[in-house]
Amino acid sequence: MKKLLWIGCLSYFLIGLAHVVLGSILPVALEHYGKDYSQGGTLIFAQFAGFLGGVSLSPWLNRRFGKRGGLITYQWQNKHAVDSAT
Repeated sequence: MKKLLWIGCLSYFLIGLAHVVLGSILPVALEHYGKDYSQGGTLIFAQFAGFLGGVSLSPWLNRRFGKRGGLITYQWQNKHAVDSAT
């Protein structure tokens, strides 16, 4: 259980770090891609909403599929979301 707690803390830290990095490079990225700040805000919100959805669905996935099955299901969904976005 201690290992799981540390993995959760590390994941939370990395997601927070990703928010900070994205926020700091956002002006340069928006200028490079020719986008405006409203589209940048949508990007930040999508990242937050994805995190919130993952955290909210995680207990249900773990109850339904078990801990290992929940992780495999999450990875499968994440892979298909990335594939459909490209």
